[in-house]
Amino acid sequence: MNKVLRYFFVLGLALFTLAACGTTVPEKDTPAELSDKASLLKITFAADKNPGMQGSSTGITANGYYCISVTEGVDRARLVPDIQASDKAQVFIDDKPYTPGTAYDFSGNIQTIKIVSESGKFTNKYSVLVKHGIPYIDNKVYQFMEDFSIPGVSISIMKGTEIKYSSEEFNPEDFYPNDPVVITVSHLDKSIENMYQSEQSLGKLITIASFVALLIAIIGIIG
Repeated sequence: MNKVLRYFFVLGLALFTLAACGTTVPEKDTPAELSDKASLLKITFAADKNPGMQGSSTGITANGYYCISVTEGVDRARLVPDIQASDKAQVFIDDKPYTPGTAYDFSGNIQTIKIVSESGKFTNKYSVLVKHGIPYIDNKVYQFMEDFSIPGVSISIMKGTEIKYSSEEFNPEDFYPNDPVVITVSHLDKSIENMYQSEQSLGKLITIASFVALLIAIIGIIG
């Protein structure tokens, strides 16, 4: 009898040990870390979402602003932007939540796009300037302004005496509304005329000096 009880005791202990070894303790779920990134990566006005656009236009940074040109005649008060920001970040346009496919008013001087990180700890604001023009040409102007830190530019393209393209002025007031910027405007023809007059004066001076030298030489020979 004792052997039978001992046998069942050992068997039960073995089964209990096997059951205990096969049981796994569930791990506690670790909460995912929220992102602190809050960057505006890209802003585009797509041709298929904005009637009248002759091709899509993407923002170019210049003097700390996102500058975008849209085709002449396009209603800037009803533009549909495509905005790419940091993953899971919140986007606001002039403090209004951004909804893809929705039209927003970009007809003012400067619009503000605010990016709030997923964690809510960081917020970055970006100023956006939208003008009418030819994006392909204006983007080169924006890049030129960025590369050489130029506050304002106005360009016109002519063929003969006919103006083929004249952009809206890239005024420094657009970029620095609170800071007065003094710019001296002059035409190249005046600079060229001044150079010509200087060369003419120098030519006359050389002629007089040459005549005086020749006269002295003749007097020396005669004397």
